[in-house]
Amino acid sequence: MMTEVPRTLKEWWENIRVAYGNEIIPHLWSLTDLLNVEANKSLITLMIEFWQPTIVTFQFTDFEITPTLEEISQIANLSLAGRAPLAPRTISRIGVL
Repeated sequence: MMTEVPRTLKEWWENIRVAYGNEIIPHLWSLTDLLNVEANKSLITLMIEFWQPTIVTFQFTDFEITPTLEEISQIANLSLAGRAPLAPRTISRIGVL
């Protein structure tokens, strides 16, 4: 479990931002703000036992919770105002049965 962004990653981003920020930031929007989020270790410890990675959902006895981008932005105090979510690139179906 990672509860803090490694210093070297923050330094790497700062170097990239200075050199190519105008080109990169429009594609990443406020995702780079995640570098400054501090994790709530107690909450993570409690919730991790309910996480089902195969279905990307928290699964409880009577219900499931799948966090939305909006919920994560509220928890992490990141603004999504005026920003469209990233759309995945078209996936090739060649060779898929």
